[in-house]
Amino acid sequence: MPSLTILGGGAWGSALANLGDKKGDRVNLWSRSSSVNLESVITGADVVVSAVSMKGVGATVDRLLALQLSPSTIIVTVTKGLDPATTRTPSQIWQNAFPNNSIVVLSGPNLSEEIQQGLPAATVAASLDLAAAKQVQNIYSSDIFRVYVNEDPLGTELGGTLKNVFAIA
Repeated sequence: MPSLTILGGGAWGSALANLGDKKGDRVNLWSRSSSVNLESVITGADVVVSAVSMKGVGATVDRLLALQLSPSTIIVTVTKGLDPATTRTPSQIWQNAFPNNSIVVLSGPNLSEEIQQGLPAATVAASLDLAAAKQVQNIYSSDIFRVYVNEDPLGTELGGTLKNVFAIA
C-alpha cells in the first residue's frame, strides 16, 4: 500500500484523504493549524498531494525544500489558479522547485462535497511522467471515482483553472 501525505486540510484535501483511506492506503493529513510535524508526515511518503490554496503554494514549496524531499516521491497538485506575480501554474512552481520529482496534476469537474457523499465523479491525472500518472490513477480510482491519465499537465491544469473563470462569469 502506498503512503500518502495530503497537505491541506480543507474540503478538497479531506476528500482526497478519505478516498485514499477507503482504499486502504496509509494516509497522513497535514494542515497549517495541525499539531502534526510536517517532517514526520513527509518522511517515507510515496506520494505528497498539495491541496493548499494558490496563495499557499509558495510557502508550502519552501517548507518542503527545507525538508529535502526524496526524489522518488511523486508530487501531486490539485491546486487551481495562477501565481499572480509570475503567472505560473502550481505544477510549474512545483517542477521548478523539485526538478528530480515526478509532478502530477489531478484536476477535473469535481466538487469535494459530492465526492464526500459518494456520488460518482471523474478526474484526470496528468503528468509528463506517464508511470507517475498511472500510479496516482491506481491510488484514487474506485467504483465511484474514475481517474483518467494523460500526458498534458499544463492543458489539464489550465482547463481546470479556466473552467472556474467561465463558471463565475
